[in-house]
Amino acid sequence: LLVFAVEHRSNLTSYFDAEYFTVVTMTAVGYGDITPQSDIGKAVAILLMLVSGACAAMAVATVVVSLSAAASGTEWHPACPRSALRMLSRAARSSARSLAALACGLSSLALLLSAVVYFIEPRENIGTFAEAVWFTVATMTTVGYGDICLVTTAKYFVPVLMLLARVASGLAVGLLALGLQRAWAAAREVELEVK
Repeated sequence: LLVFAVEHRSNLTSYFDAEYFTVVTMTAVGYGDITPQSDIGKAVAILLMLVSGACAAMAVATVVVSLSAAASGTEWHPACPRSALRMLSRAARSSARSLAALACGLSSLALLLSAVVYFIEPRENIGTFAEAVWFTVATMTTVGYGDICLVTTAKYFVPVLMLLARVASGLAVGLLALGLQRAWAAAREVELEVK
């Protein structure tokens, strides 16, 4: 709904186009048939990319902990969805410092790569720093709509550097899995003490 409200005057002709764009963005597909035209639309798309990445990390972390519990011969079944959310919240809190450091590092990397792209590419291709940030974040999150393509020799080395972001997202999944495993172990200890 937010995407449609922001972009309905440009290339989104219906609410269904906005839903399609949202799903394509959040699944990191980025076909490029619909791309945001306004700076606000691009900011909303970046928010969608980041939120979907966080959701994917939490889902993978949950699967990792479930598999770990199964391998150790125990079961991980929170009593209700609220307790599962509490456990995920504890996991995120226990990993907060590491995740914050990782987020700062990724943000710094994004700004640095955006600056490199902005200064290397001709102004006809990337006219503003905001466009450079848009290109960088869309590439780092592997959405890559194709609305902007590098035309200088930077196209050979900048995407390789952006792969570091994918490695870092793997670290985020590992940190969340570790935090979730710790939270699960603590809950399991409490459960055993009660019995």
